[in-house]
Amino acid sequence: MTNQKDDPMIETTTTIIGDWRIVKHPNSDGSVTKFMNQRCINDEDQEEIFQIGFQFNQENKQTTVEIFVPLGVLLTQTIKFGIDQENLYEATYQSCFPEGCLATANINEAIEKLFEKHDAGILQFSHIEAGNVSLSFSLNGFSEGYKELKS
Repeated sequence: MTNQKDDPMIETTTTIIGDWRIVKHPNSDGSVTKFMNQRCINDEDQEEIFQIGFQFNQENKQTTVEIFVPLGVLLTQTIKFGIDQENLYEATYQSCFPEGCLATANINEAIEKLFEKHDAGILQFSHIEAGNVSLSFSLNGFSEGYKELKS
């Protein structure tokens, strides 16, 4: 059995499409793990404010959104994502780490199409220090990146 670290044929590739980073990582069993993400960085101190990413599962053809936000969020509430107040979806917090908290949700075709038609999305969550927070993220390159993710 070949150790993945020792196999020179296994190489992770990263492609930038618009404001999205698409990563493909070949696995030793021949499958490929793919995800696309975007990070929002604070201009003042270069700290990450949040990260939003999408992962496609080849086996069940399901896409999951993964949203990573700072510690201090109110875990009893969901985080919302979408494009405006009328088009918001909920993600559920899964776990917290020293760097922040992770929320996930399954993505359906309606969400895909909504994101493909707009230039920006929003995240909304409650934070213990900042109160109700609404942050935007770019959808520049989302459509092309999402097609690459699912190919």
